[in-house]
Amino acid sequence: MFSLIFPVYNESSCLEKNIKKTMNYLNDLKIKYEIIIAEDGSTDNTYGIASSLAKKYKKVRCSHYSNRLGRGLALKRAFSLAKGNIVGYMDIDLATDLRHLKELINYTKNHDIVTGSRYLKKSTLKIQTPKRTCN
Repeated sequence: MFSLIFPVYNESSCLEKNIKKTMNYLNDLKIKYEIIIAEDGSTDNTYGIASSLAKKYKKVRCSHYSNRLGRGLALKRAFSLAKGNIVGYMDIDLATDLRHLKELINYTKNHDIVTGSRYLKKSTLKIQTPKRTCN
């Protein structure tokens, strides 16, 4: 099983759309998966949306922290909840194209740890504004 974690803070504008987009992509791969939304003390409606998605879809879970933990601790706690034998995380704005998830999962067949980087020579990326927006 593949566990995909999305650490989120004040992402109400794109959370639902991008969770659905991710579910569609993972469903097309025909793999067992779960999505964990690691909601980190948002001050907008992110937690409400995340908990609603978790109630609506059995493959989505929500980890909520009422006080802001910071990305690292929110991820650490979400990793401890993951049920998959493969665990990954990415940003909810989907700045990394979902198609790279298939590559990542395939690499885990021969490697214990796999990471992606925008800083590799072969990487292509769109220039981001200082405040990233959701795709």
